[in-house]
Amino acid sequence: MYYFYFDASALVKRYTRESGSDKMLFLFSNIPLARLSCLTIGAMEVFWICVRKQNDGRITNHQFERTITLLRGEVINTQSDFKTISVPDSLVWNSMD
Repeated sequence: MYYFYFDASALVKRYTRESGSDKMLFLFSNIPLARLSCLTIGAMEVFWICVRKQNDGRITNHQFERTITLLRGEVINTQSDFKTISVPDSLVWNSMD
């Protein structure tokens, strides 16, 4: 059984069309959400990437609303099976050693 971890640059491909989106759509269509994960901060990064794309016109307001609704339902919603992983600041800082 495989589990998949996504950083923000990979996960955003699920929610906006760019190179690699087809692979993310395939994974989300064929793998249970319980086997997909990202860092909590990564989910927030995806949100802000979408905000930037809306602000600079790469996606419309309607696309933004639809995208954020899907992101909230699949990833951010605590009732979702998608796993978000919290990392304490101390682990982040200690990883630099």
